[in-house]
Amino acid sequence: MAASLSAVGCVDRLAAQEPAAAPVPRPAVAPPFPGSPLLENADFFLHLRVADAWNDPTLADLTPPAVRVAGDSMAGLYGLTLAEVESLTLTGPVVAYVAAGFEQLPAEAEAAQAYGRKLGEQAYAQTVGVIRLSRDFDLGAVTAPDGEPAFVKVERKGVAGSLFVGRTGTQVWSAGLYLWQPDARTVAVGKKQRILELQSNAKTPLTRPGFAGLAEGTLQLILAPRDGLSILPTDESIAVLEAGEPPPELAAALKRYDAVRRYAAGIAFTLDLKADPPTVTVTLPALHPDQPKELAELETAVSGWVSEFKTTAINTAAAGDGLPPAFGALIESVAASARQTTEDAVVKVTFTAPSDLREQLGQPIGTSREE
Repeated sequence: MAASLSAVGCVDRLAAQEPAAAPVPRPAVAPPFPGSPLLENADFFLHLRVADAWNDPTLADLTPPAVRVAGDSMAGLYGLTLAEVESLTLTGPVVAYVAAGFEQLPAEAEAAQAYGRKLGEQAYAQTVGVIRLSRDFDLGAVTAPDGEPAFVKVERKGVAGSLFVGRTGTQVWSAGLYLWQPDARTVAVGKKQRILELQSNAKTPLTRPGFAGLAEGTLQLILAPRDGLSILPTDESIAVLEAGEPPPELAAALKRYDAVRRYAAGIAFTLDLKADPPTVTVTLPALHPDQPKELAELETAVSGWVSEFKTTAINTAAAGDGLPPAFGALIESVAASARQTTEDAVVKVTFTAPSDLREQLGQPIGTSREE
């Protein structure tokens, strides 16, 4: 199915079909990630192709020298460089955890804000990090700066692969973190409970309605709950975090948020540095692809967000706000490039960087830090 679906066009199409059409199949827009074990109940995915990002000349020029030195120092500590890390995936049942936490949100604004901050700080404990390497790696051979083993192997019956715990006093990992090496090129890191869950029910590939197939891109942030985004906090509960009535701009944004929460199966943000020119894509599969009215509501909400983003970008570029002129112009250019489409009940917004991106950032095209 091609082109944007409007409520009227979709209703006409469905009315002309006998029997009623089956749900529209949705394309692959999210995980699984190849070779990565994932938690069965995961609904949050932050996936970075580390080597691609580290070796990208534009990012290399923008990265502070201290960060480059710290990254290169990994070879001395762990025998690995960031250029040998194919990908890092942070994954876990974070959306469900935050949604459950919001059910206990205090009614008073100040208390709600403090509770929200604490909830965010605790959410990281729900995740595991899955590291994929481009070569074989012996985790047990890694030593800390003082020469002691950095990771102590622990025995557990039924474990496929090796299970390690960070050695205390080495300043490498706290004792609360476990590591699991299911194969020579994969290492998972996280709290003990999450690592044991991962070891016992790791799934690859991960299939989810509307999120089946392989994701592409240098960096991806994906929310894909099994029952859609409707488990997220409502606009009313989020408004509690504001002292008093939320300003009109926020109220409008929350209304659009609520439409997305009700009608989207999930959301994926993808930065593709290898595209020419680089792109950022926001993808929202419809929760019920056979419901044209819901799809139209989702399209309208996304369109409102895009319009608001363009206005904000123009105002930011005009005001400067301390940004170098090149960055202000770049933000405005990227916002102006926004293109919203709907295909197979998936709403997608694509932002494209200008073809002379590196020139705008003050660097000749084709150069790098080493040249």
